[in-house]
Parts: sequence; structure tokens; C-alpha cells
Amino acid sequence: MTTSNVIQFPKTFVPDEDDKVRLPQTEEEVMKAIAVNRMVFVDEVVNQMFSNIATKFYHQGFPVDEELFFKDFIMIGELTRSILYNSVGVEHPMHQVVTDNRDKLQKLMDNGDIKFSVDNDDDEDEEFFEDDDDN
Repeated sequence: MTTSNVIQFPKTFVPDEDDKVRLPQTEEEVMKAIAVNRMVFVDEVVNQMFSNIATKFYHQGFPVDEELFFKDFIMIGELTRSILYNSVGVEHPMHQVVTDNRDKLQKLMDNGDIKFSVDNDDDEDEEFFEDDDDN
């Protein structure tokens, strides 16, 4: 190999101003960046999931294009987003609605007003909404 066919790369790379990405500089900035990435991930999951559900509902004849139905559908989407945010350690303003209604849901289940089944190997009943102050 001769030196005439070797490409000399620059010893230092100086990116253009447009190419510069500012990385987090402090622990607080790192934690904020992690939270933002988690939020983006959850948002993509929820948006995709609810887009698919809305399409399926529409094709099944449900009135997804009616204002009241759509508002309720959006609320369920935001509650789902709040649950997933909570699961990755990110706060959501509607998560309090979930925590405030756990006892009500458990009472409805205990009274037999709502049936909820879970597939498990031992076919034993599970207690779904035991006291859980962490969430």
C-alpha cells in the first residue's frame, strides 16, 4: 500500500453548529432526559394502540366520530397513558383518577357488578386491588 492511495482523515472533527447536540451536563439534566425519553416511548405506544382501537371500533360500527364518544375515548387513552407513565416513573396529572377509583372498582368486583378474569396457571382467584400505596 502506498501513501498515495490512503485517505487522510482529519485528526479532529469540528461539527457544524447545526450538527452539535448538547448532551446533558448535570445529574438533573440526565434525569430529565431519561424522563422525556420514557414519555416519548409511552406516548408512541399509547398513540399507536388507541389509533388501532379507534379504527377497529369504527369498523365494528361504534360512533367514534361522535363528539361525546370521542371525548370518553380520549379520557380512557389519557388514563392508560397515566398508568404507563406511572409504570416508568413519570408523573401524569390524571393518574390520581386511577388511584382514587381503585377501591370503587374493587367494591364493584366484590359485589359481582363487574367480572374480571385473569388467565393464570393455578386457576386461583387473585386479589387485584390490594392496598398499594406506592401507585
